Amino acid sequence: MKVDIRILNINLKNIKNVTNGSVVLSTIEDFINSKSSIKGIYGQNGSGKTALISAMKIFKNIASGDSLTNDVFDFININSNYAQIEIEFYIKFHDRTLGDYITRLCLNLEKIKDNTDLLFYEKKTNSDPKPRVFISREKLEYKKYDISKEAWQSYRTLLEVNLHNSSVYPKYRRNEIIKSSNEESFFKIFTNYARKEAKSLFFLDEITGLINNSDLPEEYNLFFWLKEFAIENLFVLDSRDLGFSFINLYLPMNFKTYKKDSDGEVSSDFSGVFPVFLDEEDLFSIPISFIDDINHSLTCSNEVLKEIIPGFSIDTEVSQPFVDKNNREVASIQFFSNRRIDGVKQRLPLKYESDGIKRILSFINIIIGLYNSESISLFIDELDSGIFEFLLGELLSVLEPFAKGQLVFTSHNFRALEVLDKNNLIFTTANPNNRYTKLKYVQANNNMRDFYYRNLVLDYQDETLYEPTNTARIRRAFRKAGGL
Repeated sequence: MKVDIRILNINLKNIKNVTNGSVVLSTIEDFINSKSSIKGIYGQNGSGKTALISAMKIFKNIASGDSLTNDVFDFININSNYAQIEIEFYIKFHDRTLGDYITRLCLNLEKIKDNTDLLFYEKKTNSDPKPRVFISREKLEYKKYDISKEAWQSYRTLLEVNLHNSSVYPKYRRNEIIKSSNEESFFKIFTNYARKEAKSLFFLDEITGLINNSDLPEEYNLFFWLKEFAIENLFVLDSRDLGFSFINLYLPMNFKTYKKDSDGEVSSDFSGVFPVFLDEEDLFSIPISFIDDINHSLTCSNEVLKEIIPGFSIDTEVSQPFVDKNNREVASIQFFSNRRIDGVKQRLPLKYESDGIKRILSFINIIIGLYNSESISLFIDELDSGIFEFLLGELLSVLEPFAKGQLVFTSHNFRALEVLDKNNLIFTTANPNNRYTKLKYVQANNNMRDFYYRNLVLDYQDETLYEPTNTARIRRAFRKAGGL
């Protein structure tokens, strides 16, 4: 059963400086009608924009079956011992004779304490740090569309797990899984393992593998579908990803190949994030089997790049194959940029390109995917970083009405306010208990850029959008700092 998945809304608690915050990212109607979901998030520095991107990176990591990284400990609000991420998804079957699902996943992330109730961080070895945070509670609820009645069923709990005491509810679901696994201590074993390794029980390979190879009811596939979505079709780019390219270390480029089947549906058989090393002395070695896919991805990217950066393209040079220390046949690959200046081709190593072009290269292949496919979701922090303001507006003006997938981005550049529909704009507030909002009192003839700016100054929304600053006090602070 083939499915497409879209994120409908996200609720956060105690993530960074967001005590409470909720955002609606898409409507059911838009997804059913194959319309895009483009959302821009704007607000003051330090007001919760990046917190949303960080939360989605945590989810992607968890749902892919990986362990929580220890920096998640620092993402939890300093005044709280736990954080919560709740995400609602719409799962749409390609076969429209089947009833779709809406599912809600709730994850509690909790700081680990020692026996004296003091927060600790102890390293077992230099390369194996002891977890500082774990997933203390997981809950997955769902409801299914009943085609015969043309109505949604009520929400039901598929599974709820408390890793503090290894309890699993509802009991009949627990018994179904135990019976299918033929292991009475199944949950005891894997809840202990999940806590020790700071992983999600729901997305362990043992759980999704069991579901995929058993006769459990259809709704259990929700775990498998969400994991597949996180690995294959959810992309999250935060500002740290691009930081390495700014110092010419490496550029994290997202590659994905696309093809259309006989029904005209776009699918992918290859995807990945590769660190494109920018120093010629430290080139990236990749398996020979990946090279054709990467070159195909670059061919697709060049079709778009030449239109948004006239005369520009990317190509590669590949070394002779060799066998690496893992006994794999690999080759080193170096990336080059090409331009035509006065009819003459200029070729340079990618490290010498501007930060803006590197930024575009890091995500352009995924943008191609979400333009053509409903299954792609991209969350990107500081989309406007290094990108010319007018070009940013041109890209968004094409994506909003014509793309099929989902794009959620943060930005400081107000150009998007003039391009995107008012319903596709989300704003952060100065209230940590209600971090995200939409502007009220917007008239049809309002310029959103001017309207937002007036609200920052006059403060007549229900929530304060900008914590006031005072230019006189700023000048005084500079003078005072200069005399210290």
